[in-house]
Amino acid sequence: MTALRMGMRVGNFWFGFAIFLVVGTLFVLIGYFFLSSNLELIKNGTITKATVIEIVEKTSSKSTAYYPMVEYLTSSGELIRIESSTGVTQNAYKAGDLINIIYNGSDPRSFIFDRFFDKYGFPVIFMLAGGLCLIINIVQIVRKVYIWRLSR
Repeated sequence: MTALRMGMRVGNFWFGFAIFLVVGTLFVLIGYFFLSSNLELIKNGTITKATVIEIVEKTSSKSTAYYPMVEYLTSSGELIRIESSTGVTQNAYKAGDLINIIYNGSDPRSFIFDRFFDKYGFPVIFMLAGGLCLIINIVQIVRKVYIWRLSR
């Protein structure tokens, strides 16, 4: 009976290790993908002023999100009117506000707000969460090896 319980514990340990390893790695990779994409847009994109036309409110059963509808003129003279894919807090913007955005010259409908959190925050949070999962894994392995050596 004791051997079975010890085997279950070891199995649970490795299952947890595998889950944290996969989740941590995925979070780091997703964060890296978004960060590199944003850095590419920052490097090669065009900064312009956009006017907030309205704030689109989307309500689900659990929460309400707010998405600015913006309008801006590209360097080629094309007028773009688009709803942001990034939600904001309720009072972040109001209709008529002028804000800085960075848009992709080859795809002018692709843009990000020219704010620190929008450029770096989301990707860095993902990478930190993934890094934390990986650090927890390393600590658990070291702890497991240390306990195993003490029991010998």
